[in-house]
Amino acid sequence: MQRCRCSLSSGEPNVIKAKANECIKEMEIEGFYFDAEKKRYFRIIPGNNRHNPLTERAIRVKKARIENRSVRVTSGNSSLFVPRVFSSQQIDLMNDYNGFTFQECVLHSRLASMRKRKSLSLNLYNYRGDPLKNGQCEYMIGKPEHDLLIATWKNDDGYILERISVSKTLEDQIPPVPHADRHIVNAFPPGNKVADFEVGSDPSTDYDVIMCLANHLKPDSTFCSLGIYFESRDANRRLFIADHNLNFEFHEIFYSCSGILPHTFAIGGENVIRLFKPFTNSTSRNFEDHTSFKLKGIVSSLKFDSSGKSFFAGLNKGRIHRFDVNTKKEAQKIDMKTRSVVFIHPLQNERQLIASCHENNLLLVDLRMPSQYVLSYREHINDCKKIPVSVDESVDVLCCQGQDSITRMWSIKSGKLLHSFAPASDDESMHCVWFSHSWKCSDREPKPVLYGAKAENLDVFF
Repeated sequence: MQRCRCSLSSGEPNVIKAKANECIKEMEIEGFYFDAEKKRYFRIIPGNNRHNPLTERAIRVKKARIENRSVRVTSGNSSLFVPRVFSSQQIDLMNDYNGFTFQECVLHSRLASMRKRKSLSLNLYNYRGDPLKNGQCEYMIGKPEHDLLIATWKNDDGYILERISVSKTLEDQIPPVPHADRHIVNAFPPGNKVADFEVGSDPSTDYDVIMCLANHLKPDSTFCSLGIYFESRDANRRLFIADHNLNFEFHEIFYSCSGILPHTFAIGGENVIRLFKPFTNSTSRNFEDHTSFKLKGIVSSLKFDSSGKSFFAGLNKGRIHRFDVNTKKEAQKIDMKTRSVVFIHPLQNERQLIASCHENNLLLVDLRMPSQYVLSYREHINDCKKIPVSVDESVDVLCCQGQDSITRMWSIKSGKLLHSFAPASDDESMHCVWFSHSWKCSDREPKPVLYGAKAENLDVFF
C-alpha cells in the first residue's frame, strides 16, 4: 500500500488543508476510492445509484462535500458568486451537469442566460467613401481593457479595417454606433487582401497601435504592405497621432504578423519569419537590420508571449516553433500532428498556450510536454478558415465560433463545454464573435459581453 510523504505537523490552516488534499490525491488508485476517514480502499462500482455509497456518482458527491470548504469566492470584482459551503441541492446540480464543479455550473448558468440585447448599425464605408454594401466581417479581435474592437470587412469593393469603441454599447441609446466611437483605420481597393492584423498599446500612452498586413495581388505585380497605425483614444488628437503612421512594402507575400507594439514586430511568410524593430536611431524606413528565421512551411500564425522575450510561429504543416528574441535562435519545436495552426494564444502562466488548428482541432498545449497536447476542446468545427479565439483567464472561459456558425464556450482548465448557441436562422448567423468577462464599459464593473459582427451590424449579447 502507498504511504503519503507529506508532512502536516506545522503550518497555516490553509496550507495544512492543501497538503491534506495532496495526500489524498497521492493515495488514489485507478478503479478504487481511498476513504481518508477509514484509511482504507474501496472498489468503485459502475453506475449512478446515489443510494449505493460506492458508485461513481455517490463518491463524486462525497468528494464534493469534503472539498466544499476549500472553495473560495472568485477574486476581483467578478459578478460570479461562489458560496463557501454547498447545499445538497447544489451538489446534485453539479452531478446533473456531467460532473461540473460548482464554479462551472455557475458559469454555465451565467453564459446560458446571455441573450442578444441589441443590434447596432455601424454605417461602414469603402475606400471611395461610399456605403459598404453586402459586406462580411472576416476577422475580429478585442481589447477589453480599452473597450475596443478591431475588425476587417470585405465586399466586391475591397477591404476596410475598422476600429470600434464599445464603451457605450450597453447604454440605453438608439443605434447606430456614434461616429465618434468608430473610425476607419484604412481601406483597400479590389485586388488587395488583408492577411492579418494585431493590436497593441502602451499603458502610459493615450493611443493604440494597430499593425495590418495586406497582400496586393495584381496581374502585373504582387507585393505585401505592412501598415503601422497609431490610433488615439482621444478624438481631438486623432489627426495628430495619425501623422506618425508608418508603411512598409515587401516584394513577396506574407501571411501573418504579430508584435510587442510599438517596439518589436514579426511577419511570417513561406519558409521565413522576419523580426525587426523599426524604432531605432536610424531614420531609414527599411528593414536592412532585420533578423530572418528560416523554417519549412507557410507561417500561418504568429504570437509574442506577454514578456516579449519569445514568440510562437504556427505552420501550415501543424507545427509550432518557439523563437528567442534575444538570442535570435529557435528555442523549441512542437509537432501538433495536425494541419494549419491558424491562431495562437499564450496563457499568462507562460507555460501553456491555446492553439486553433484545421481538422477541427482546438488544443491546450503545455510547453513542458512538446510531444502531445494536454486538452482538446471538443465539438469545435473548423477545417479551412482563420478564426480568432477569445480567451478570458479571469473566469476560465475560452470562446470560439466554429465554421458551422455555432458559438461555443469551454472551461480553459478542464476542457468541458460550458455552453453553445446556434443562430436561429441563416439571416441571424454571425461572421465573427469576441467574448470577454472583463469589459469595463462606461467605467462600470467588469461585465461579460459577447460581440458578434454580422454584415454591417454589431450584435451585443449580455
